Formats: sequence, structure tokens, C-alpha cells
Amino acid sequence: MGRNLEEDLSYHPTGSRDHGEEHGLSAIDAVLKYGAANGARVAAFWLCQRMGIEPASLGWKPEEKGAHC
Repeated sequence: MGRNLEEDLSYHPTGSRDHGEEHGLSAIDAVLKYGAANGARVAAFWLCQRMGIEPASLGWKPEEKGAHC
């Protein structure tokens, strides 16, 4: 992960925690910090894709016809 810490990241449905830096973080924050997403929207779509969730089922509405992540 490119950091000099031995502690782990933990991901749980009730929240995530970075034990190395000793703070909580959201799933989107984790993707932004440790993944390749460029912005919260891209991170959210990446998470949806990995979890097999249709973004519309979470209330996402495209800004324009034909819009996608």
C-alpha cells in the first residue's frame, strides 16, 4: 500500500478502520486513498461494481440521458 505501517485496514459492514493511522474511514475514502479512483463518484461506482449492486438501487439518478460512471 506504499506506507511504512505494519497495522492493517479492517472493513466491516458497520464501518472501516485504519489501525495503522488509528482513525475510521468510509469505504469511499479507502478507495480514494488506496485505490485508483479519481473522485468520490468514481469510487462509489467502483464499489457498486465490485459488490454487484446496481447504483440506481441506492438512489443514484443519472444527470443526463445516457450518463454512466
